[in-house]
Amino acid sequence: MRRFSSALWSLAVAGIVLFGIADSVNAQQQRSAREIRDAVRTLNSQVDDLQYNIEFEMKNNGGAVSLRDADSSLRDLKEKLNSFDQNVTARRENRDDINEIITAAKSVDSALRVGGTSRAIENDWADVKKSIESLSLKYGVTANWNSRPANTSTAAAQQPVRSVS
Repeated sequence: MRRFSSALWSLAVAGIVLFGIADSVNAQQQRSAREIRDAVRTLNSQVDDLQYNIEFEMKNNGGAVSLRDADSSLRDLKEKLNSFDQNVTARRENRDDINEIITAAKSVDSALRVGGTSRAIENDWADVKKSIESLSLKYGVTANWNSRPANTSTAAAQQPVRSVS
């Protein structure tokens, strides 16, 4: 009987420990999801600020082609962010979503590099890039701003598989 009660107590302690670990992991995942939603909201706000500054500069300075290209690319980035936000809400986000955001951001970056932009636009863009880098690191993706825009996920998926004989 003593052996049985000892085994029962051991099993109860092990169950409590496992329950505690599972509960803390769940709390960490919820905090992570909240951090991601906050990061997306911040990024959306920064993109809105940048878009406002670009539109203001286009109205006041005649609308340079590079600013129109940047504005168009920024709209694409906003669509990618909205898609990512929907996937976060549905808990379906992944690295491909982050890569699409980075690709859209690289298009904006290349458009802004071409023409002379105001200091406000440069500062806003630097903030957006920092936020994208921070968000991408949460998914293990590093943004390389020096490479040209390309969709790396489809390029990797289209490579042929070689059979080893």
